[in-house]
Amino acid sequence: MSALRRRETFPQLLSPAAPSKPVKKSKLSDNDIWTRYIQPKIDFQAVCRAVDSHKSFELQAGHTVHNLPNFGHLAPPYGNLTDVEEDEMCKQEAFRLVRIGNSESPVKSQGKEDMQGQADRDGYYRLHWLGLRQIQALRICEHDVYVILAENVNLDSDYLSCVGTQAKLLNDFNPLTGEEHFAGNQQLEGETFDRCNHAVVNYLTGMLIKVILQCFRGDYWVHGIIAAVARISANMKLIGRDLPGAVDQTLQNGNHSRTRIAQRERRNQEYRPKDLEDILPNNADAEKPHMGHAGQARKYFWEMKTTYGAVINMLIESLAAFAVSNP
Repeated sequence: MSALRRRETFPQLLSPAAPSKPVKKSKLSDNDIWTRYIQPKIDFQAVCRAVDSHKSFELQAGHTVHNLPNFGHLAPPYGNLTDVEEDEMCKQEAFRLVRIGNSESPVKSQGKEDMQGQADRDGYYRLHWLGLRQIQALRICEHDVYVILAENVNLDSDYLSCVGTQAKLLNDFNPLTGEEHFAGNQQLEGETFDRCNHAVVNYLTGMLIKVILQCFRGDYWVHGIIAAVARISANMKLIGRDLPGAVDQTLQNGNHSRTRIAQRERRNQEYRPKDLEDILPNNADAEKPHMGHAGQARKYFWEMKTTYGAVINMLIESLAAFAVSNP
């Protein structure tokens, strides 16, 4: 019978191994363009031009289109602002965001430490309540974006997104009375609500700008995204003052848009072949000709859809993560 092998003791198991050969240091960190990236300064005037892109949008060098739908329009009763006042407010938001982006200091919450209340059950519920209202304001912004896309680009996906966002709004609000379903007590009102709402919006959008500047490359897209954040943050601050009124307004926007679409379809129907159904193959993949209304400005609509959709989604996800306990 062979002898049992003696078990190694803990000191033997923990004894240091023979030194390995030195590993050559990788030069990846020296050659990688991402580690050598230096964040450029944001051009405030370029961001302002992006804020006003609906007035004049350059499709390519020397070719611009004018008087396009404004994806971030502060329509009444979102604030009852004139066009001049609206532009001024959005550019103030853009200036705030550019200053944050060009600063090396971290983003801090504005106001006194106890402005949102104590860090207890009531304080966290107050933050939860405020976060839900801001998500509702973002849903209104999202619905307005899809209403414009459904009317001008006329894709089935935009119609479905518009219907889905509208359903989320109707889940929270009664369209007949404007009242919020089972809302409970108001946690913040008047000037206190405005201060807290503005503070959270400023902090949230400021942090988003910091993230964007670390993730995105290219002045064109950076300026366009900052412009979208500026318009959306202005909307959030105004919509929060009268959410039921803003819900009623965006639902009216959708209703008016559907009326215009129906009128346009009736006119277009006169010029369609009467035997179109017989011409198309009889299978599920066959589609009728796409009847959009974007003309030469398709690039504008796709860019606005990309930037506004991404910004709204990131803000909603951020609020759901850090403010809302049960979104």
